[in-house]
Amino acid sequence: MVVRVESIIRRLQALRDYIHRLRPYQSWSLQELTDDEIVYAAVLRWLQLAAQCVMDITSHLHTELDLEPVDEYDEVILGLGRHGVLPREFAQRIYKLPRFRNILVHEYLAIDPAKVHDVLLYGLDDLEEFIEHIQSFLQREGYLPSKGDIDA
Repeated sequence: MVVRVESIIRRLQALRDYIHRLRPYQSWSLQELTDDEIVYAAVLRWLQLAAQCVMDITSHLHTELDLEPVDEYDEVILGLGRHGVLPREFAQRIYKLPRFRNILVHEYLAIDPAKVHDVLLYGLDDLEEFIEHIQSFLQREGYLPSKGDIDA
């Protein structure tokens, strides 16, 4: 098992940055968001990149921890919940994030602006909680010092 902590930390830092960039737009209505095409495009991209960070981190941990093989990214997140890397309830709450990312990347003609707005309003706290859970796991397993936070 070779957990590449530096790679995970870089992605956690990037995830924090995307959350920071997205936060100001949580106060925007759906109409305001979609009326400003540049802002809407930026929000879509930052949400995509945030979801990709989660997928990269969870896939790496799933592989390096030698967990059961899976066919879909959402199963990776659920597997981390079953094995205590993420709290099970939390994993069940966020496991659809890869599907959302896939819509943004591959099914971009079918993006539902209301769904994007919902993720913007309610999903950023889950992304921050994800950072906390991964940091806690890395500390618990001895990959990081038990004190302090991952530098942003």
